[in-house]
Amino acid sequence: MKKMQAKQEIYEKRPTSPHLSIYKPQISSTLSILHRFTGVMMFLALSLIAWYMILIQSTGFCTGIDLNSCIVVKLAMYIISYASIYHFCNGIRHLFWDVGYGFSIKAMNCTGWVVVVLSIFFTFAFWSFIV
Repeated sequence: MKKMQAKQEIYEKRPTSPHLSIYKPQISSTLSILHRFTGVMMFLALSLIAWYMILIQSTGFCTGIDLNSCIVVKLAMYIISYASIYHFCNGIRHLFWDVGYGFSIKAMNCTGWVVVVLSIFFTFAFWSFIV
């Protein structure tokens, strides 16, 4: 009877499934979470931009405001551009995975850092070309 109770206690104390708090953060898991987050944020940002354009077109709302001089708008544009470029670079990495390349730990770590560095580089290159 005691053996059954001990097994029941062990069963009740263990987690039902592994959670993020159990694992040490790795580059692949961090970039996967960031990939999903940037996808959702780009969808929300582009939806807001589309609704703002519709609002301007239909009502003339905020036509006298210069949004290019607003620091918050500039910061949002930098963040949205980085998210887009990061999402694109990481999407190319996922395409290579779909074909079957780059599944070793060394390749995953290397390509993860390549994605981070290239996304930062291309964001700076994009804004230096724009400005």
